[in-house]
Amino acid sequence: MRAAFFDLIGGASGNMLFGAFVDAGVDFDQIVKILRTIPVDGWSIVRERTQRRGVEATYIDVIVPSEDDHKNPGCRTFPEIIAIFERSQLSSAQVARATTIAQRMARGPEMSFHPIGQIDAIIDIAATCIAAEILDVQRFFCSAFPTGHALPGMDMVTATGAAILSTLVERPGFRPDLRVELSGYGAGRSDFPIPNVTRVEIGQLV
Repeated sequence: MRAAFFDLIGGASGNMLFGAFVDAGVDFDQIVKILRTIPVDGWSIVRERTQRRGVEATYIDVIVPSEDDHKNPGCRTFPEIIAIFERSQLSSAQVARATTIAQRMARGPEMSFHPIGQIDAIIDIAATCIAAEILDVQRFFCSAFPTGHALPGMDMVTATGAAILSTLVERPGFRPDLRVELSGYGAGRSDFPIPNVTRVEIGQLV
């Protein structure tokens, strides 16, 4: 059975998880082709190779000019998010997984919740679900969530990253015996005293 282990070296965010999968070898263009079927407009996506404290990684950023200035936070209700995923060309399994993650972020089925309403969160959630299915990852694990004490005032795990990991990961803080086949690093936007990256290892459980 194939599994993924996320090492939260510098924390985690939606785009860091996305970047880690791409760095591990998932076809970026294939993911973006599917993402383009999601019925939300006004976004673009960039990918670049970068370094965080000497660690080579892939940085991915979903750019949404209408929301990046914080004047239009993009609040949507949970039913609206479900409809967006269902009207896309994501597979039924990808839709189910993305919906569960979105539900984790939402406060209730009829309430708007700022992060999940934003397009970049929608894209990051969908991209992670698409990548996981492409790689046939069935089980997920991660290192313990960092507390942030070493980096005062900084959110080392974003709302989107926390929702994805807390939904998919069955045993946070547990590293399984894994015959590693693929690995990669996803970079965060900021540069910390420690490498601001998430590492993913993918392989067969042993």
